Amino acid sequence: MPNSILLVDDDDDSRELLCALLRDHGHDVYLARHGKEALSMLPSLPPSCIVLLDLNMPEMGGEQLLGALNEAALPDAYPIILISADDRPLETEYPNVLARFSKPFEFAELTRTLARANRTESNRG
Repeated sequence: MPNSILLVDDDDDSRELLCALLRDHGHDVYLARHGKEALSMLPSLPPSCIVLLDLNMPEMGGEQLLGALNEAALPDAYPIILISADDRPLETEYPNVLARFSKPFEFAELTRTLARANRTESNRG
C-alpha cells in the first residue's frame, strides 16, 4: 500500500532524486526545503503522512522540527524517518522517530522501513 510522504531536505538534487524514486514506487510525495516549510504543510497533509527528514537544513533543521512537534503536543502524530549525512546523536529522544538512515543509504532498505511504518500506522488507526 502506498504511503503519503513528506520529504524534507534542503539539497535540491537529493530531494528530487528521492522524490522520483518514491513516486515510481507509487507513493504520494510532498516536498519541503526545511523544517519551517514542513511545519506549515503538515496540518494539510493526510494524518498518516510519514515524514522523511534531513537534520541539517537552513531556517529550521530537522531536530528543531522534532522539537516543535513535541512542543505542539504532537510528538507521535507523524512517523519520522531520519535521512541525513549527520550521524551525531539527537539531543532528545523522540517517540515518533522510527528509523535513521545515513546518506548515502540503500533505497531498498528505506522501502522496507516505509512498508513497516505503513503497517504500524494501519494498526494504530
